[in-house]
Amino acid sequence: YTDSVIGLVILLNALVIGLSCDNAPDWHGWSYIESAFCIMYILEICLKVSSKGLTNHFCGEDWAWNGFDAAVVCIAIADLIFKVVGGLSGLSNINVVRVARLARIAKLVRVLRLHMFKELTLMVNGCIAGLRTLFWAIVFLGFFIYCLGVLLQQVASDSEETWCQDGLLSERCTPSQRHLEMYRDQLFGSVGRAMITVFRCYTDGCSSVDGTPLIVHIWNAYGPFAVGCYVLCTLFVIFGIFNLVAAIFVENTIEFAKRDDDKRRAHRRAEKARVARTLQQLLGLLMSNHDDVVSASLRTHAQ
Repeated sequence: YTDSVIGLVILLNALVIGLSCDNAPDWHGWSYIESAFCIMYILEICLKVSSKGLTNHFCGEDWAWNGFDAAVVCIAIADLIFKVVGGLSGLSNINVVRVARLARIAKLVRVLRLHMFKELTLMVNGCIAGLRTLFWAIVFLGFFIYCLGVLLQQVASDSEETWCQDGLLSERCTPSQRHLEMYRDQLFGSVGRAMITVFRCYTDGCSSVDGTPLIVHIWNAYGPFAVGCYVLCTLFVIFGIFNLVAAIFVENTIEFAKRDDDKRRAHRRAEKARVARTLQQLLGLLMSNHDDVVSASLRTHAQ
């Protein structure tokens, strides 16, 4: 139950940090409360070191987490020292102190180790494991958008020579052509602007500069073939690339969940074995003492 109690303490500490920022930040009582939390963290580390040993605690299986806890506790101690020294010398507002206070919120990462936050831990580790896949998906999507941007920029530049040659108010220029001609520089003036337009069509709604649907103008100006190409590209991106990335994230999360379950079972088996060895040693010590007592009693009776 130690981890659950410490997890509750960490959540309360995070809550106190938030409250101290908005409610009477100059109140001296916050320093005493933070000191109490710091003492709890120091006691936790002392108890773990005394039960597992210094080497096993910082060089064992959970060396990374234990080192992280020790670093955060050192930051909390440094924060308290800066507060005392700063209060005496008037240096309580230096940036180092502010960074030290903000770094204490990193202790919240510790709650991911609690069993009650198992699903949250799986989500976080799934996202971390999928960063490589996400990177290559971004590269592929960026290349795809780049190709579409170059194509749209070339098409828009070629259309400039045929549309509205007699001016925007001529009868040969349809409203949609007039609209695309008016906002050509903003939408397709360069490859970069064309790429941004394509990206917005896949994420933020395919609207023009004035908020009107861009697809309607493209239909009226270029015909249904252009809109059909846009629909096929949209289906490829949404139901192809996006779903592929989501599936890989799910696969990584499930794989990590299996590894995490195996690790927890191995840890429980190791803990049971440790307890069994301790009990065996204790029973051996008791039996040895009992034999010594019996032998002493027999000698006394014989005498």
